[in-house]
Amino acid sequence: MKKVLLSILCLVLATGSVFASGAAEKSPETFPSKNIDLIVPFGAGGGTDALARKMAEIVRTQSGINMIVQNKTGGSGAVGMGEGAVARKDGYTVTMTTVEVVLLPAAGLASFKPSDFEGIIRINFDAAALVVRADNPANTLQEYVANAKKATRPVTLNVSAFPTNYWLCGAMLKEQSGANINLIEEPSGAAQQIANMLGGHVDGIVCTMAEAAAYVANGDFKFIAVASNERNTNYPNVPTFKEQGFNIEVGTWRGFMVPTGTDGAIVSKLEKAFTDAYNSEKFQTFLKTMGFGTGYLNSADFAKLVADQTAKYTPIIAQYI
Repeated sequence: MKKVLLSILCLVLATGSVFASGAAEKSPETFPSKNIDLIVPFGAGGGTDALARKMAEIVRTQSGINMIVQNKTGGSGAVGMGEGAVARKDGYTVTMTTVEVVLLPAAGLASFKPSDFEGIIRINFDAAALVVRADNPANTLQEYVANAKKATRPVTLNVSAFPTNYWLCGAMLKEQSGANINLIEEPSGAAQQIANMLGGHVDGIVCTMAEAAAYVANGDFKFIAVASNERNTNYPNVPTFKEQGFNIEVGTWRGFMVPTGTDGAIVSKLEKAFTDAYNSEKFQTFLKTMGFGTGYLNSADFAKLVADQTAKYTPIIAQYI
């Protein structure tokens, strides 16, 4: 009988310990009390992965928060972001998101909605740019559009696959200009786009300035416009689309998110840890060395960006579904 009572007592104590542990895990005051899974929805070795791993390294060093990177690939980011959207709302799953968190749902290619996520911070923005061969007669966006309108054949513009950001830039230019532009999708990436233009197979491409920089430097290509609010400091003579009369601000951005409904105190703790890491000399040097653009946004501004881009881009993408 004593053995039975002792067994019951041990079970009660063990159960109480589990409940206490569970309560502690959910308490914002004790967060974090274990490792955090950091989902990266793209493969190891790419730009998004590199940024995530560097941020995780600095957060661990500065704030003592240990994050384990989990690469969950597929569907242009839809697989990993989809998993992050349905994770427990306890702060222990953070997802590295890109602009595709807006674009994929708009195209019906994702299981989640942008509103399923709450932003922690945005850490980066790399604007798209319109690039043509150096012998192209156009030197401004107005000249490019005018030439496209009077051309006897459609002007070919090599963009990324639907509905990603380079494709979106081309689609917005075509819509706003009314020019005879034929969007040629290239799913293989910027390297193949560059090869296509070098070979004379397309009239122009949309990619980042960093991706085309070497070809501009050696005289093969030239920039016509950059899709950012401000000029790129490395290319101060290249005007933005907006300066040239087109409301186009498109590019790839990267940030960290948790499922909507996560406790605000937990989000604030993560926001501070990530912000401190972003502002560190080590991370800023990393951005510059690797050629990544800056683009910090706090949690509130990040949320506004996602809402604004959802409202802006969804109707454009809908025309092509």
